[in-house]
Amino acid sequence: MCIICAGCSTLATLDRRSSKNYPYTEMTNECKVYEEYGIKQQPVYSGSRNALSNIIYPFKCYGEACMGVIFYPAILPYSLIDLPFSFVADTIALPYTYNLQFNVCPSVNWAALSEKRNLLEERICFYYSDYSNPEHLWALASSGFKGNMTKEEFIAYLYKNDFIYPFKNGSFVTETIIIDKNKARVLIYDKLTQYTTLPWYDYWRYEGDTWYIDQPNRKTEYSLMLEKQKFQR
Repeated sequence: MCIICAGCSTLATLDRRSSKNYPYTEMTNECKVYEEYGIKQQPVYSGSRNALSNIIYPFKCYGEACMGVIFYPAILPYSLIDLPFSFVADTIALPYTYNLQFNVCPSVNWAALSEKRNLLEERICFYYSDYSNPEHLWALASSGFKGNMTKEEFIAYLYKNDFIYPFKNGSFVTETIIIDKNKARVLIYDKLTQYTTLPWYDYWRYEGDTWYIDQPNRKTEYSLMLEKQKFQR
């Protein structure tokens, strides 16, 4: 059962729509409707649609999209076997997917979500424009990040935890933005030192009508693993 579920197109496509795995604005993946190799992809019967698109793949692909056709002999039998099982799983999941497609998605305010993301991108640029200035960080910090500290205590806390990093103008790059309701996770690189400096996440929180930094310079699990290996050596 574990092996079957791990390869189930229904579970794969429903999980694929989750914002935790795909870095787009909230609800974008859940509600996105698109066409893949002639098969319309949407929440209802998503697994069966995905299996069908794999079956007709070599007859509908074009250009660079056909590079994976060499794996078709392995993909075809899997898709043929998976199709009936995914159809059953899609039917079981129908109450969820039907409600998502016809009740939740039509009510999503796409303009508001797009504006919310654009605002975050602007705030990120503004935040890093003067990142080495602790007064600037205080002004853009969330209420939770400030806690009950005074401005002086907060600035001392920044220095103590190495949150002050002197970016040069335009040297940072935003790699990933994941928005989940009123929280966001942003993956940042320093372009000038990306080959020697490991990446880290910044966490943001939406308060009032704008975004505030909630936890800066939180290293990724991969970064921590490499540091641990370096320390052990």
